[in-house]
Amino acid sequence: MTFLGIAAIGLHGRTKDERQSHKCREKYIKRVAEALDIPVIANGGSGDIKCYEDIERFRLSCGASSVMVARAAEWNVSIFRKSGLLSKQELINTYIHTAIDVDNHWTNTKYCIQQILGSDVQHEDGTRLLASKCATDIYEIYDMMEYYSTFSVRKANYMREKRLIEERGYERINNVPVKISRDDSGLITAYESNYFYERKESAKNGTPKMALFTHLNQTFGLKSVKPSYTNENNEDAKRFRCVMEYEGVKYMSNRWYKKRVWAEHAASQIYMWIHNVGQPKPSDENPTSLDKDKRESTKETELIFNRETIAVTATTLDEKIIRYSTDHTMTWSDEVQSCDKTPLEIMCAYLLDNKLDEPEYDHVEDKAGRHCVVMRHQGVEYSSKQMYDTKKKATNSVIQLYLLINDIQKLQNKRSFSSKDTDNMKKAKLSLTIS
Repeated sequence: MTFLGIAAIGLHGRTKDERQSHKCREKYIKRVAEALDIPVIANGGSGDIKCYEDIERFRLSCGASSVMVARAAEWNVSIFRKSGLLSKQELINTYIHTAIDVDNHWTNTKYCIQQILGSDVQHEDGTRLLASKCATDIYEIYDMMEYYSTFSVRKANYMREKRLIEERGYERINNVPVKISRDDSGLITAYESNYFYERKESAKNGTPKMALFTHLNQTFGLKSVKPSYTNENNEDAKRFRCVMEYEGVKYMSNRWYKKRVWAEHAASQIYMWIHNVGQPKPSDENPTSLDKDKRESTKETELIFNRETIAVTATTLDEKIIRYSTDHTMTWSDEVQSCDKTPLEIMCAYLLDNKLDEPEYDHVEDKAGRHCVVMRHQGVEYSSKQMYDTKKKATNSVIQLYLLINDIQKLQNKRSFSSKDTDNMKKAKLSLTIS
C-alpha cells in the first residue's frame, strides 16, 4: 500500500453493525497485519484492557505494530504506566489539578471524571458530581477549593487585564460595557458587548429571551412589536452568534455559542441590561456554595407508571425544585413502544407544541457497557440512579421520568400526529440525539 502513499493504517476489530459489548476480532486484525508491509495500529480492545500489560498482550495478539486506546484510557489513563495503575481517587485528584492549571472547561472536566468513576457514579460523590452546575461545585466535592483559589486569583488578574484591553472604546451603561454605533445624525443604531451568556443564570432567573418577551407583553400589550433575531453561523467551528433588532436598534454579543438559542439569549440579555429591565447584573448578590448546602432540602413523592409505584426524590433550593431523581427501573420495552410513541417522541411533540428549548444531557457508561443519563430542562435536572444496557433505554427512561413529573404522558394517547408533526419530530429527535 506504500505505492498509494499510505504510511500506516489503523484497524478497528469490530464491524459497523457491532457494538462495544461485542468482542474485538483480533484474528481479523492479525490477518490484515500479516498481509501488509506497512505498520498496522490495532484498535477496539478497550473491553479487555485493564492495565499496561494488557495493551502489549492485545498488540501481540493482533500482530500489530502499535495500539490505539480510547475508552480504556478514559476510564483510567494510568493504564499507560508500566509501574502500575493509580487508584480512582489519585487519578481524579491529579486530573482536577491539571484541569485547574489549564483552565479546562468545567463540563469537560465533569465528563472525564464521570468516565473515571464508571459505575461508582451511583455513590454519594458521583451523584453530587452529576448534580454539579459549575466548576466550583466539582472542586468542592473533591476538596480542591483551596488549590482553585490560588489559580482563580491569577486568572482574575489576567482576565482583568484582558478585559481592559478588550473594552477599549467601550462605554458603560448600567455597569455593562458596550460599544455603541451611531448614524450620521448621531442616533444610536447598535449596541455590541463582549458579554458571555451563562446558562446557570437562567436556572435561577429564567431565560433572557423569555423574560424579554414577558416584559414587552406586560409593558406594551400582546400586540406589541416583537424583536427579530438574525443568526450568524460559523460552519467550520459549528458556532453561532446573534443580532437582535428591536425598534430599529441592534443588540449583539460578539461571543460565539454552541447553540443558536444561547446566542439569542445573549443578545436578549444585552437589551435588558442596557434598558435596566428585570434580570440581575453579574455583580449582583450571588449566595455562596456553602450557603447553598444549607438552603437545599429533599422530599419524597410517589408516581404511578404501568401500574407500578415509583418513588421519586425532589430536591429544592430556596423552595424551588431543582432536581428529580429515582432509583426505579423503568420497565417499558421497545416492543410496547413500537405501537405507541416512545418517551422521546412524546417529549419532542410537547417541546414543539409549546416552543420550548431543547433539554441537555450528560451520559455515563461504565466498564460493563451499562449506561446512565441525566437530563436538564428549564433549570430542573432529571436523573435515574439505575444503569441500563443501552444508551437508548437510559435516555428514554429519564425522559419518561420527565413526562411523569410534568404530567405529559397523557399526550401519548390523546394527541394524534399529522405528517407535518412527524417531520418536525424527526428534526427535533435528530437534534436531541445524544452523540
